[in-house]
Amino acid sequence: MIPMRLPVLLLLSTLAAAADSYSVSAVTAPDRVAIEYKGLVVSLPLAHLALPADAAQRDALQGRLAALLKGQRVELVALPDFGRAEDGAQRVQMITAKGNINELLVSEGLAAFASAGKPDSSPEAMIRRAEQKAKKAQAGQWGQTVVVAAADPARPSNMTSSGQPQPVIGKGQDKAPPAAARFVSELNSVHYVAVGSPDAADIPANRAVYYTDEASAKKAGKAPKPAAAKAGPRTEAAADALFASGKAIYAEAIAAGNTTARDDLYAKANVDLSAAVAIYSALAEAKPDDEKLGEKLRECNQLRYGSIKQRRFSH
Repeated sequence: MIPMRLPVLLLLSTLAAAADSYSVSAVTAPDRVAIEYKGLVVSLPLAHLALPADAAQRDALQGRLAALLKGQRVELVALPDFGRAEDGAQRVQMITAKGNINELLVSEGLAAFASAGKPDSSPEAMIRRAEQKAKKAQAGQWGQTVVVAAADPARPSNMTSSGQPQPVIGKGQDKAPPAAARFVSELNSVHYVAVGSPDAADIPANRAVYYTDEASAKKAGKAPKPAAAKAGPRTEAAADALFASGKAIYAEAIAAGNTTARDDLYAKANVDLSAAVAIYSALAEAKPDDEKLGEKLRECNQLRYGSIKQRRFSH
C-alpha cells in the first residue's frame, strides 16, 4: 500500500471522540511513522522534534524510534498548536504502552526539543522538560561520548560484521582528541574543521565528533567550514541580518526548481543560517528566558535543517 498524507485530517478529527489505537506500518524517517487506518497507510510526522544534523545521529534516532514502536499499537494526540510539516501534514504525539514516544526520544537525547509556538501548552511543556532532563543527565547528543569515524573500508580491524566502518569511541572529557582524528565537528553542526585549528578549540569536548579523514566527515553530511563563517560580530542584530540573508537565498533555491543551481543556493543559504544559529545559540544560553530570541533560534535552525535536507550532495 502507498503511504497517504490524507485523510490525515479525517483521521485526526475522530480522535477526540474515541481513543482508538492503530498498528504501525513502518518508520519511514527519523520523525515519520506510517500507521494503518481503515485499509490505508497514513504517514504522520512527529511533533516537537528537532532532528540532529549529523547523518549517523539521524540513523540512530530512526533506529530507536523503530525499536520503540516494534509490535506496538499507537494512540495519537493531535492539536492545532503542534503545527504542520513542510508538506502540510499535521504533526502528532504518539502514545504506546511504553509512554509518550516523542518524550522518550527527547529524554534520551536522540532529538532536541522544537517549539511549535505554544510554549505554555501542557503537551509541549512535557517535551521541553524532557530535553532539560536529557541535558542535565548528558544523555545522547548532550553527553560526553565522541566518535572517531573512519571511512576507509580496507582495514579489517575497523569493520563491523555488516561490512561497515566501525567507529572508534573516545570520551569527551579527554583533554586531547583521539590520535586517529584529523577533523572535528560539533554535534548538530553541518561543518567540520581541522583538529588543532582555532575553530576546533571553540568546540566543547563533550559535543565533539571526530573524523579520521574528510571522506568520512562528508559521508556524515558535513561540509568544510567556509572562511566567511568565522568573521563578523556576534550580536543579535548580526544574527538577524544573517538569518534574513539565509532566508532570502533559501527562497531563491526553492524558485530555482530541480536544478544544480538550487543545490548550490541551498549550500549558500546554509552558510548564513548556520552562522546565525551559532550566534543565536550563544545568546540564548545567556538569556534562556528570552522567548523571542528562542523563537528566532528555533525558526532559523528549522530553516537551516531544511537547507541540508533539500540539498542533493551529488548531482
